[in-house]
Amino acid sequence: VRCPESVRIHKFALKGVQSGIIRNWKLQASNNDTEWADLYENGAVIDQSFNFYNVDSLIKYSTYRIWISDAVGELPGLNKWQIYTVDELV
Repeated sequence: VRCPESVRIHKFALKGVQSGIIRNWKLQASNNDTEWADLYENGAVIDQSFNFYNVDSLIKYSTYRIWISDAVGELPGLNKWQIYTVDELV
C-alpha cells in the first residue's frame, strides 16, 4: 500500500481467502522502497477470520506491505487489509 503522504499506524487488520491459508508473514514499511523495516511478525495464520494486530512504531512511512514466506492451499491471499493511522495532535 503506497500512501499519498507518510503516515504512522497503530494497528492493522487482515482477512484471508477461502482457497488458502497464509502461515508465515510479516508487516513491513519503507520510505524508499529499498530498505524495509519489520513492524509486525507472524502473530497468527491468516485465514477467513478478520483479525486485528497492534503496531508499536513512532516512525511515519509512505509504503506498507505484507511479506509472505509460507502459505498453503490452491490460491492463498488476502481478502481484506485495513491500516489504522495515528492522528496528529494539534
